[in-house]
Amino acid sequence: PLFLLEDQQDLRLIVAHHLQKLGFTAVHQFANGHDALTFMKETPDIRPVVTICDLEMPLMAGYDYFSELRENPAFNRGPFTITLPQPDKAQIMLASENGVDGILVKPYSFKDIVPKLRQAHKTFNNPNNPELVYELAKSEYRSKNLDKAEEIYQRLAASSPNAARPVVGLARVSTDRKDFAKA
Repeated sequence: PLFLLEDQQDLRLIVAHHLQKLGFTAVHQFANGHDALTFMKETPDIRPVVTICDLEMPLMAGYDYFSELRENPAFNRGPFTITLPQPDKAQIMLASENGVDGILVKPYSFKDIVPKLRQAHKTFNNPNNPELVYELAKSEYRSKNLDKAEEIYQRLAASSPNAARPVVGLARVSTDRKDFAKA
């Protein structure tokens, strides 16, 4: 499924219509990140294969949603494209630092969507992308393969000693094992 997060209903409906015409058969539409997370909690069997998300939305904006998607072990993610209104260099750098896989500049034409989604897919599935390793660790954690998840998080912690995400993952594993002192 493709998740489309856009607070402007008319734009969301138009984009969803064009995505369906392009062959995306399962387009799930949300007005903000909170709605998308609620949907994911209520329907755990449906997860985004790819996401197009607006930066500025009420309740939960694009980066907040993406952060929750990345950090919560219950959620997996695919390529993530954010839509930005006329971004400057700082906004593009911020998107990159947040781990976004692609950027669509508003206003965008529908012929821009597929190349941007392809580029996001290529970025996300790059074997050197650490996000793939985090997704693998989360997948092992969700499957209750705690030894494997711990091993992956330890390797991530060793390769990025200043990163918090591997440490949080290790704490989750220790908490599940009821080793609260280690957590």
